[in-house]
Amino acid sequence: MKAAQKSKSVAPVDNPSAPATASPEPKPLGDNKIAVIEELELLPKASERPSIAMQARTLARILDDPDLQPMHATTSRQLQALLAALVGPQKKSRGRLAAVQTMHMHNRKAQ
Repeated sequence: MKAAQKSKSVAPVDNPSAPATASPEPKPLGDNKIAVIEELELLPKASERPSIAMQARTLARILDDPDLQPMHATTSRQLQALLAALVGPQKKSRGRLAAVQTMHMHNRKAQ
């Protein structure tokens, strides 16, 4: 019984005389991506959370692509949530009524 020989596929050898294929030129940065990059530079938590910063840049790239317009509303909400996570919790301010009441009480004591 003869053993069947397996044919080996040989990888093509690069032809040095063949013209090199040009790699596609990088796309210029869009307005959204530029704005997100600038905002991330101002947020100290961006360096602490690089994965969130990268996701924000990716979502900005989607917003800059007009072909992905059906995704823009959802992408915008997701981007806002990521940026809010990098800003951190906001200090809750007292309402206007409480501030006016404090001023009124302070004025009454002075009289």
